[in-house]
Amino acid sequence: MPPGAFRSDTLRALVVISDGSETAVALRDALPREMVVVLEARREEAAAAIAACRPYPWAIVADGPEAARAALSAGALPSIQLLRPLPADAPAHTFTWNRFSELVARVQSRLDARAGGMRLAPGMGVELAGGRIVRSAALQALVSMHPHGFALSATQFRSAARILAGCGSEWRPVHSRASGGIVLAPTRVTEDAA
Repeated sequence: MPPGAFRSDTLRALVVISDGSETAVALRDALPREMVVVLEARREEAAAAIAACRPYPWAIVADGPEAARAALSAGALPSIQLLRPLPADAPAHTFTWNRFSELVARVQSRLDARAGGMRLAPGMGVELAGGRIVRSAALQALVSMHPHGFALSATQFRSAARILAGCGSEWRPVHSRASGGIVLAPTRVTEDAA
């Protein structure tokens, strides 16, 4: 592949947007390779790198003010966003970081997140409480952000709701007044819905 070309992939991807390669290289060394693939992109490559992740990147890391602007220009995606510095118009589901150790800790905590017996499966998808693995980027995003949520429309999480309902889980994507966004939370399953 020529430099700057990105291969379309469905693995759990973390896109690093930066003017240098140090952050991406260090994250590749620090994070478990079976859990996340780290892609490196310059500001001018950000849109192509984000578009190569199907259906969208699991996380976007930006190192620098112009890189943060490039990350936000991708639009409203249910991706974990870790930006340095944090722009004033960043969505509520955006985190900031100052030191590399803080960035690694934040990403690792999202990889290790659990909700209702669910956790991220290696490579892509979510392992449900019973051990079944489902491939859903939307559910993967919600589990990763638990107990936080996304300041996005509930329609972006319909596939997660369908999967959870189909397997009889009490958990659903719901709007949280406290966070102002969509979170993964237990709901009562009525006998009609079971």
